[in-house]
Amino acid sequence: ASDVYKRQALTQFLYRALHELGVSVALADEFASRDIRTHGAPDRVLAPFEQLRYALHQRRLEEQAAAQGRVVISESPSLVSYVYASLETRTLQSPRVSLFMQDLLAFWPEAKQRYQHIYLLQAEAAFEIDGVRFHDAMEAAAMEQLLKATLAEYDIPYTLLTGTVLQRAARVVEDIIVAGEAPTWVYEKFLSTFTDPLTGQPLQVQPVLFT
Repeated sequence: ASDVYKRQALTQFLYRALHELGVSVALADEFASRDIRTHGAPDRVLAPFEQLRYALHQRRLEEQAAAQGRVVISESPSLVSYVYASLETRTLQSPRVSLFMQDLLAFWPEAKQRYQHIYLLQAEAAFEIDGVRFHDAMEAAAMEQLLKATLAEYDIPYTLLTGTVLQRAARVVEDIIVAGEAPTWVYEKFLSTFTDPLTGQPLQVQPVLFT
């Protein structure tokens, strides 16, 4: 499966599992993926305008989710739009483009307050075109590098998730418990109840001792 579908599998699995375990949770899925499937890939010449649209719609989905659950899972935070637009506008010099880029960049200083924890997913399969991606492998690598550099510039910590969907989900559940958003028994119940949504295999790990 492509990274896009693995990301969706992770967020949807996390939402379903936490909801079944009684955690107050809501999911803001990725607006851009939904829009691309409906209307096609964005016009790359209009990248800053397209990405500002994506960012504003994503924030609206996040705010709707925040009204529905204490824990909000955002599949693709609005910060990402600035990175995509930056890659597309390197050769565009219009002052109007600069204004839109400033609008996208304005989302970053508030990120620490808006997003309690940011996760990046380690790519563990060959890059593939999946009907949603509109960049090639080289561009995707450049986007990841720029994303990490911008996170570092704004001193925003992130966690790189590796392994299976279930292993990645287990790490997120740990962080939710440490943050005080779920009781400690949720972790053990999560491990004993759910199997990996892609492989069907249980997770073999040592129990986590929460203090």
